[in-house]
Amino acid sequence: MYWKDYYDDDQPIIYVAGPYNAPTEMGIMDNIRKACEARDDLVVAGWAVVCPHANTANMDNENPDIYYRMDVKILARCDAIYMLHGWENSPGARMEHEMALEWGITVYYESGGVPQRRASADGLSKFA
Repeated sequence: MYWKDYYDDDQPIIYVAGPYNAPTEMGIMDNIRKACEARDDLVVAGWAVVCPHANTANMDNENPDIYYRMDVKILARCDAIYMLHGWENSPGARMEHEMALEWGITVYYESGGVPQRRASADGLSKFA
């Protein structure tokens, strides 16, 4: 097994953004589940996916600033962001959306469906 067999420099990276916190533990778990389902759909569509919900699942959420700092650092390296339903109600997702717009990161919304990675005539991947 060799890493070069798996590396695709043209594979775009997409960041999943949406609600994490909820009034109940079950609500938080449901938000994590939804984000992970979106992650799985995006992987099938050809994206390299960053899902912060999975990165921080079940971690102490007493100080969200720690996670926000980590998340914006990761988002800055992404080609696109995928906004889950309800993102407008999440302070963290609103911040990530604002950052994506300011940095010129392509924004997709769950309401528009899963964006497909496709090949252009020159063989390079493009956003669908």
